[in-house]
Amino acid sequence: MKHLNIKKTIAGMILFSVAIYSWAQAPSDSASPLKKQAWEHLAFEHKGHSIQGDSKLARQINQLGDDGWELVDVEMTTRSGASFGKIFFFKRPK
Repeated sequence: MKHLNIKKTIAGMILFSVAIYSWAQAPSDSASPLKKQAWEHLAFEHKGHSIQGDSKLARQINQLGDDGWELVDVEMTTRSGASFGKIFFFKRPK
């Protein structure tokens, strides 16, 4: 009787191992190679010292957001060592 239980246990372990191996080898949607994301980029310069209260700039940025552009950076520009404006950098998936 003891040998029968051991045989059943071993047979169960083998079946379980085969099932796991088969499941692991099965193709899946996530097994496909990852496609590299391509991006479009856009930059525009806003001349002037202040951007606060600039409703035209706010409308431009909001429209770009509505069109799928994401603001990723803003850099200050200088002219003759003084602050001159800002460059806004955007990206969106192609």
